[in-house]
Amino acid sequence: MEYGLVAVWLVTYLVVLFAGMPLAAVLFPRLGDRGAGVALPLALAVFWIGAYVAGQVSTAASLVVGLVALIGLVTLAGWRGAAFDRRRYAEIAGVFALAFLFMVVLRAVDPAIHPYGGEKFLDFGLLQATLRAEALPPEDMWYAGEPVMYYYGGHFLTAQLARLTGTAPAYAYNLGLAGFFATFVTAAYGLAGSIAGRRGGFDRVGAGLGAFFVGLASNLTTALGLVALALPGGLGEWFGRTLQVWTGRFDGPTIAQGVGEFGAWDATGIIDGTINEFPLFAWLNGDLHGHMMVQAFLLLAVALLVSYYRTPAGDLRRRRLLVFGAVSVLSGVVAVVHTWTFPTIGGLVFLALALAPADPGTLFPRRLRAGAPVGGLPAELRRLGAALVGAVLTLAVGLLLTIRYWSLLGGGKSPGVWTEPSAAGALLAVHGAFLLAFLAFLAWRGWDRFRPSRARVAAVALGLAALLVVAELLSVAVLAIAPPLVAGAWLLHRADALGLPDARPPVAGDGGGADSAKRFSPGFETVLLVGGAGIVFIVEFFFLVERAGPGRMNTVFKTYADVWALWSVGAAACLALLRRAPGPSLPTPRFRTVATGVAALLVLSTSVWGALAVGGHVLEPGPLQTVDDPTLDGLAYVEKRHSGEAPAIEWLAAREGSPTVVAKPGLGIYSWTSAPSSLTGVPTVIGWVHHERGFGRERARERADDVRQIYLGNASTRRTLLARYDAAYVYVGPAERETYGDPAFDRLRGVSVAEAWDAVTIYRVDQAALSG
Repeated sequence: MEYGLVAVWLVTYLVVLFAGMPLAAVLFPRLGDRGAGVALPLALAVFWIGAYVAGQVSTAASLVVGLVALIGLVTLAGWRGAAFDRRRYAEIAGVFALAFLFMVVLRAVDPAIHPYGGEKFLDFGLLQATLRAEALPPEDMWYAGEPVMYYYGGHFLTAQLARLTGTAPAYAYNLGLAGFFATFVTAAYGLAGSIAGRRGGFDRVGAGLGAFFVGLASNLTTALGLVALALPGGLGEWFGRTLQVWTGRFDGPTIAQGVGEFGAWDATGIIDGTINEFPLFAWLNGDLHGHMMVQAFLLLAVALLVSYYRTPAGDLRRRRLLVFGAVSVLSGVVAVVHTWTFPTIGGLVFLALALAPADPGTLFPRRLRAGAPVGGLPAELRRLGAALVGAVLTLAVGLLLTIRYWSLLGGGKSPGVWTEPSAAGALLAVHGAFLLAFLAFLAWRGWDRFRPSRARVAAVALGLAALLVVAELLSVAVLAIAPPLVAGAWLLHRADALGLPDARPPVAGDGGGADSAKRFSPGFETVLLVGGAGIVFIVEFFFLVERAGPGRMNTVFKTYADVWALWSVGAAACLALLRRAPGPSLPTPRFRTVATGVAALLVLSTSVWGALAVGGHVLEPGPLQTVDDPTLDGLAYVEKRHSGEAPAIEWLAAREGSPTVVAKPGLGIYSWTSAPSSLTGVPTVIGWVHHERGFGRERARERADDVRQIYLGNASTRRTLLARYDAAYVYVGPAERETYGDPAFDRLRGVSVAEAWDAVTIYRVDQAALSG
């Protein structure tokens, strides 16, 4: 185990957290010292922006420029007298250290960067290619001569941290994973605590639940399977069959057959034809993927919008700077780290502007607000229009700041309409824990706000029942889930503006009803509720047609990661507020007992998968963990499982720059193909089929045919194609010999043996001699 490297990376992160504290104090005065929770992603974002801008010219200078940008802003914040809370720093640092070390242990047990059951070859190849690049964007390691057409921003940040700490890529991969996990957990901890805090207070119950939901929780599939297992006899069988029908699965969770049958992957494909990951599964699986690395930056955007939400209406300058300045720039960062999250930022901006106490119309010039309606439905529609314009402008600025990245993205994508909605049970199994928290919160808030009569309660119940019937008849279960959540949250937020009666009694000593309404009005937790519900609703009907997977698989996979982040923080805040149960008319002790019971039930039911999966991960390491001791070396397994190719791959990895290597095309995925390029970042003519997303299937197949001719063609064809692709090396290993026989290049003019081992021969190509 590389304890020294772990210490170096942990100290590095804590120093960056320390630097981010004064920045957070300046940027989030409405969060106060609670902004420390997002201080780390804030500092990383500042560093990333400086390094990314400089990297467009030279990656050699990018590290220095990123550090100068961070140090400069921290110095400016200190000059402005930003406060530094040592106690809060110690608290946040402790949370980060625990999460970081937890994930280091899990990665050290099974650190292999292998191609099976994930996209580690893609992610490690991007990391290596970024480290090799002289300028951004890096050259595509699977499509030599062309830039990467994929979101590489998180890999770029990992590469910068590797440079800063002097860490080899095979170790930086797993340490980077641990760092992103801990940053995500820490951001959720601070943000949920801040949202749950009342009048600027910090609610540690909300903070702890926020960290739990993003770091340890799972969906309800495993817990439901355990219920089927625990029920006696025929009742358990009936529940198991019912569970299969509810979720649309033919087999149901394997744990229903016995705890020993537990399968970690059972909880990831609940909705038919989709992938339904949650954070702990993603990090246990170990891909260094964009949807994992972006989440801390997504929560940073939420923190900026919370700050906007709490900024007084009169502070127009600050509200404009937050939305059109900070959030716009951060949306550019998010786009390059994980492009799928870019529209999520726009949706959150729209909701924050529409639901914040301040009128979004005031963000625009006064002449545009002339003659605006002052109340009722017309005013609400105008507010929505202004919020939409603000969101579009925010994204437009972010797009312009990263226009070069967008111009290089591959085509072949188009919007599609989905006609096979998810089963009701599947939606509830995936989202049920959050939905229960939100329903309890909205019911409490609605009762406290409106005090409806029995007749009105019956009418609401009848309406919900009718909606359920309609959803069942149309086989569109999401109609019974998302619209009621959105409508309930929206009505609570905008009740006063819509002229709905306020049934709450005045609070003694605070000035009566108006102050009472302000005190007990819903907060940003319901903005997160609506945001997640909106995503779930949209992807039930619309998706992006692409080559990454059949149907809407990739759309649901990538967008549900954002839903989990938003709902984790929102549900944590809702449960904390439920437990506190402010309001003089509520039976507080009994209410707190019920609320605590709900929270405990959710924590218990969402902990089952983590307990079983983490236990199995540690006690029964994966088949690729063939080293004797825990290690963070992601390539340690290569020496044991692919010993014949290990020295050749190590030799290629030691080459400087980005020389092109010819190797067998990796037309299959999730298998040992394109290893020479994937594990070194040295570009190959054609690699995994991911290149078809950006360059098209026909062009990819043409390259594959050209590679075949390089190995099997006549001398003239070989020389022509080697010159066309500016090849520096030709790799002849087990896969090449199996496919092409034993092609000899040593008699070809301009080609000579560079290195040879028992299983691999690497030929060097002299382009000058080749053409001569």
